Amino acid sequence: MFKKIKAAWRLMVICWRVLMLDKELLIFPILSIAALALTTGVVVWPIYLAGHLDTLLAWFNDDPEKANNVTMIFASYVVYVFTTFVFVFFNTALIACARIRFAGGDPTVMDGLRAAISRLPLVFVWALVTATVGFILQQSAKRTDGLASFIFSFLGGAWTIAAFFVVPVLVADRVGPIKAMKTSVSLIRKTWGEAMVAHIGLSAVAIVTILPAFILIGAGAMLLDAVPVLAAALLVFAVLLIALTALVITTLDAILTSALYVYAVDGKLPAHFDGADLEHAFSQRDPKSAQHVEDHDHSPHGGDD
Repeated sequence: MFKKIKAAWRLMVICWRVLMLDKELLIFPILSIAALALTTGVVVWPIYLAGHLDTLLAWFNDDPEKANNVTMIFASYVVYVFTTFVFVFFNTALIACARIRFAGGDPTVMDGLRAAISRLPLVFVWALVTATVGFILQQSAKRTDGLASFIFSFLGGAWTIAAFFVVPVLVADRVGPIKAMKTSVSLIRKTWGEAMVAHIGLSAVAIVTILPAFILIGAGAMLLDAVPVLAAALLVFAVLLIALTALVITTLDAILTSALYVYAVDGKLPAHFDGADLEHAFSQRDPKSAQHVEDHDHSPHGGDD
């Protein structure tokens, strides 16, 4: 386990170096947040004008009297689909840029956006599929208790893991959601602990980084009446720290996912990575795994724009 943790740390360090070479990659999460805010506003504003904002808030707070409100269910589903689409679109752009960097190129923001736009139908279909499945499982878990709720929550987690490599597959192969999901599951089956440990490591880094922000929020709340100016400054700094951490971790996660995908499928080390970091991240557990890599190398769908 200690070796896996060391390998995961090396992967994170290298992902950070890649980010330092292409700091503009941070623009994609920022654009994603802006688009999400706009999308949410487009849906919520008409509800507010119609005087149903309290109903919407009550529904999100699981008010039993509002839980079966058809309008609120539909509105929340629409928001879920569009937020998923926005996330997938900009994640596609980010991963496309990472692949260009791994191939020795020097990507720009426009390179990423062009790649995402060229795959727009595939991105939308996948966003619709994964949002629908996620929404159904999420609502089922909320509306049931005990073992049933646990099963739906477990299925939601399993779906997330199975779809881990779907976006890199969309970027590289331009295939539909079913084929992309099958490929993602195949790659997940080959993944040794380092891949998962690396992503858990990113989450741990995020928690450690955000923890001081919550301390600052607590301090700001305590000082709000006594020293309002200082309290406001602490709260603003805490919010900025959380936002910056989210931006960096999201970008590092996309870089890491892209690197693991490139190595797993192409059998080639991405630029800036060495064998010690990735050679044990995947295991060829059976001949079919090796054959899958070979088939992909000769696939007419492979390659970037």
